[in-house]
Amino acid sequence: MEKSTLIKKNFNYLLDNFACQNSFGDKVLQVLDGLIANDPKQQTRFEYSLQIENGRFNRAIRFVNYDTYYLRTEKEKYLKRINLIEKIVFFVSRPSIILGTFFNIIRKLSFNYLPLYLGLELHNNKYIFLKLYLNCFSQYKSDNILIEQLIKNIFDKLGLHFKIKNREIPLIGLTLNENGDILSHKIYYLYDKYSDLKFLDFTSRELRIFHWANHYNRLNYFDVMERYNRRKVVSRKIEVHPGNYKNFLSSLCEVTGNKAVFLKIDEIIKVTNGEIEAVGIEKEKLTIYVTMRNYGRRKILL
Repeated sequence: MEKSTLIKKNFNYLLDNFACQNSFGDKVLQVLDGLIANDPKQQTRFEYSLQIENGRFNRAIRFVNYDTYYLRTEKEKYLKRINLIEKIVFFVSRPSIILGTFFNIIRKLSFNYLPLYLGLELHNNKYIFLKLYLNCFSQYKSDNILIEQLIKNIFDKLGLHFKIKNREIPLIGLTLNENGDILSHKIYYLYDKYSDLKFLDFTSRELRIFHWANHYNRLNYFDVMERYNRRKVVSRKIEVHPGNYKNFLSSLCEVTGNKAVFLKIDEIIKVTNGEIEAVGIEKEKLTIYVTMRNYGRRKILL
């Protein structure tokens, strides 16, 4: 079976499990078709997330399509990706000044080749949210001052004024509704694997789960996502990237008090040929990010 067929089968299974086989589900599948049709070499990858809150599944489905990095000789290819994402965005959302401004900024910054990721989030078959992410990981390491200036410039032009920390930034993100309005924005910061997070006001439960999960971290760092509503931080989440350890999922569910949903989560991951990419720890929520191995390449960070 072709990889594109397998990935579509995965998505149909996910939509069935979250009861999204309606106009919203159709929209997700049409977006999927557009992404696959414009990715003949399968250089992108697909990730979905399962969120558990207070021991129960959050009735929402989320997925992100992660792009690859581009060589300096691949400007045309990079701009083609930007055009594709813009076309999909205006298929899902109404055109807005904010979205027009965003894509104008990205094109002006195209000499940096910042990979642009697209995500969708469906809530109870009533709302569909757009997620747009810019990957700054590689460029930040080569010129952090330039990237910090670019990030500030992007947020300022979108009317999102807030102070950026003096810390490595791998990723920034926007969440928008179907009217193209910004609901929130995110900024991710990297921390050394052995950093102390007490000063960030995480609860004792969050820190306990984090310290446990960090023992399984396959990377020498973890990231902290800060979500803002304009200037105000409304939530923080710690994300750890575990290695492919046997029994990790069952232990995670036990440590976090989510044993009741373990079998269902395990089933979903196995049916979709998934591999846990990251675990997000946030108050009473646990988010498990899963890469689908049926398509694309996992080598892309964040």
